[in-house]
Amino acid sequence: MNMLINISPKLIAPSLTNPRKTFDATKLAELAESIRTSGLHSPVLLRPLPPSRLEDTFRNRGDDNPLPTYELVTGERRLRASLQAGMAEIPALVRELTDPEVIEIQVIENLQRDDLTALEEAEGYEHLMKANSLSADEVAERIGKSRSYVYSRLKLLDLCTEARDAVRAGQLDASKALLLARVPTHKLQLRGLKEFVHQDHQGDTMSARAAASWLRNNLMLRLETAVFDIKDAKLLPEAGACAQCPKRTGANPELFSDVDSADVCTDTTCFHTKAEAHTRQIIEKAKKRGQTVIDGEEAKAIKPYPANYLKGYSRLDETITSDAENPTTLRQQLKADEIKKHTVLLIDPHSKAPIELVPDAVAQPVYQRMREKSAKQVSPEQRAKEQERELQRKKDELELKYHEAWRTAAVDAIGPRLEAGEVTRFETGMLKALLFHWLTEEPNTDKLQTMLQVQDVEWYESDQALKAIREWDGSVGVALLQLCLDAERSPAYKWNNGARVYSLDAPMIEACAERLAIDLEAIRAEVRDQMREAFAEVEQSPTPIPSAAPAKKPGKGKPEKAKAGGKAKAAPAAKMTAQEAEQGIAAAMQGVDGAADDGRADTDTSETAEARPVWPFPKLSHEGAAAA
Repeated sequence: MNMLINISPKLIAPSLTNPRKTFDATKLAELAESIRTSGLHSPVLLRPLPPSRLEDTFRNRGDDNPLPTYELVTGERRLRASLQAGMAEIPALVRELTDPEVIEIQVIENLQRDDLTALEEAEGYEHLMKANSLSADEVAERIGKSRSYVYSRLKLLDLCTEARDAVRAGQLDASKALLLARVPTHKLQLRGLKEFVHQDHQGDTMSARAAASWLRNNLMLRLETAVFDIKDAKLLPEAGACAQCPKRTGANPELFSDVDSADVCTDTTCFHTKAEAHTRQIIEKAKKRGQTVIDGEEAKAIKPYPANYLKGYSRLDETITSDAENPTTLRQQLKADEIKKHTVLLIDPHSKAPIELVPDAVAQPVYQRMREKSAKQVSPEQRAKEQERELQRKKDELELKYHEAWRTAAVDAIGPRLEAGEVTRFETGMLKALLFHWLTEEPNTDKLQTMLQVQDVEWYESDQALKAIREWDGSVGVALLQLCLDAERSPAYKWNNGARVYSLDAPMIEACAERLAIDLEAIRAEVRDQMREAFAEVEQSPTPIPSAAPAKKPGKGKPEKAKAGGKAKAAPAAKMTAQEAEQGIAAAMQGVDGAADDGRADTDTSETAEARPVWPFPKLSHEGAAAA
């Protein structure tokens, strides 16, 4: 039956199965005004009110409202706008439809909407599957979508209530919602949701790629890192073996296509529970053997940090040789009775993993034997390189002390004159130097926050910072300058491949000294005089053992013969005259200052370099302000 009628909108009951749950109030008001002006041109689709709706429509009809006689199938937005516009009648098409037919029509009709949310779409698919007893594959075939698309939408139904609300409110988009829906527990979903909706200083939330990376790093664990047997189904009977777990990424490769391994656990709670059960088993076995078990605060005193640092103990299975082909552990070097007598079981206070340890008093003799054995095997060339590295370390350390000394002396000379009010405004050079500190140097963040609490200044753009600094009064400006100067008492450095890379720039000291006419060269000269003996001591350090001379070709020259019963005499070491030492020190001082003055320093860290620069020693690694 198809019948076109005009009907009062008050006689129409809204559908309980309509996938659409949210309506934009502004757009609804605009549609109501259009209907009020020119009427409703597209009829809504109705069906006679089914008997199952008589009770709830009678109960919810409201005062002075007639009982509905029809149920809405599609067109709820038009119905709401007509009621808002106060229309007496609207056009409607009436059909006899079953519940499964209604749901299928609603889902397919709603798929055509531009503003349909992913969650509403998923809920529609769920209604369609339940009403018509369809599988996800059959739904995909009926609506003309791919299998993976339907499955990914249905996965959104695993979102917790808070995450669903965030999707409806527009705080969580479909791509990040799907990532979150893969997290199996409510507690972990809430943790991820907090990260996903957090806004940075520019009001932006993390991208879908960043969200996926965060999930992999924080809410997923590789099964290869497990301390327990992942094939053990009896360890946690209710969870079973990890290899057959549906929460493993390999159980649903389409859903976890962005994860590079099939053996990744998405239920970190279960993972840690299994690790704890495994640890309990280890503890029980250790106690049966009469082994001491260290746990709790006592364990934290021995292993205070997540890193491998231990106080008073060594790992029994720690590798104690650098030979990658034939690694040797402490366990292999100890006797069986020593292991049995001295081994203790530490429960890591950070990871809860069991670790077998022995006291350092037992381990140190082993280390000493291994060092002595290794020293006997060192070639002259290796020993020469080690001595050369040690000499270079002393030279670098001395140069750093020199820069710290003259900087400290300069800051001490500038400070009192700042307090005396000799600087009442910021020069251009000082402004740039100050911005270099606060906008590029990470270690100053905490001090900067202290200033921001007073001034409430946004520091994300240089223009804002310049304007704010110019508006500060003298007392605040002097305090900020002093903070910058204190930060320059030591050269700034950054980590690069495990090594410190120093910057010899001191922009605030230079700017303040120029403004106050303080002679930095005189300060440096005074520091050089004070460190003259230290430079001379390093200069006259023993020369590294030279590498062995290349072998002569056969048939060229005659080999030298040592006298019977005699020993080869070493060539006498060349002694440095007082004049040569003085010249060497002066050259060293000139080279050190060059590191700061020329704005560039070159460091040769290659062990294969044919020749290192002569004294003055190689300057500290340097990066200019632009690179910093």
